[in-house]
Amino acid sequence: MKIASKRDYLKFLKLEPLFGLLLLFSNLSFGQNTFVGTFSMNFQTNYSDTTNLCKLNWTIDKIGNNNRQVMEMDDDMKRRGVNKRVLFDFIDSSWTMVMAIKNIKQGTKIKATKMYKDSCDSKKINLKQIKGQEIISGLKCRKLLITNSDYESEVWITDQYNYDASKLYELMLHCGLMNPILKKGKWYEYHLRKKGMIIKVKTKNKIIDEYYIMQLDQIKQGKINYSDFDISGYKISVIEEGKNCGAVEVQ
Repeated sequence: MKIASKRDYLKFLKLEPLFGLLLLFSNLSFGQNTFVGTFSMNFQTNYSDTTNLCKLNWTIDKIGNNNRQVMEMDDDMKRRGVNKRVLFDFIDSSWTMVMAIKNIKQGTKIKATKMYKDSCDSKKINLKQIKGQEIISGLKCRKLLITNSDYESEVWITDQYNYDASKLYELMLHCGLMNPILKKGKWYEYHLRKKGMIIKVKTKNKIIDEYYIMQLDQIKQGKINYSDFDISGYKISVIEEGKNCGAVEVQ
């Protein structure tokens, strides 16, 4: 085996700063990725009303591919063979809810520019950074406290991914697909534009012992199944912007 000479050692010392810079840039490139992949959104609460608190399975497409997001409801109806999905398209500001039962495939597409704008706009909020870090769903997270007159929300954010989960949450509320208790606290009016991804929120009533928890888990970055977005073969009714749900045309 050849033993390194003194000259070789000196060459390595000259290159060492370059290795350091390459390592730094690799951390910047791979440590903060715009999220493309899948995750599950789960809920817990001590409120008596627990309707519409089933697990929601999300698939997030890459930006530029219609910026699509699709959610599948993982509830008792799914276990009985009923598949329910909601597709959000940020390009044409529409959301489409589809349902499949055996050979019956139907859905409704609603165009809602105002709803999208409201769901993505930043609002003035009262927040405070909390020192320390915690591991949530396998990710290192920092903590914020968001408060208003009646509620306080503990919000855990990872810097490993970049994704504004608040816009999805607020869209779901606007669509009437979530339990009204999940509106409390309004932490979802805080939008992460460039860095970070909200992983967990616990919202508590300041006066009485009531709370709910939203947490993302089963987070998988990378390749997605494009069949999750496939609605070919569905009979879709279209509701134009500003029309009520009785005015439809069929695709």
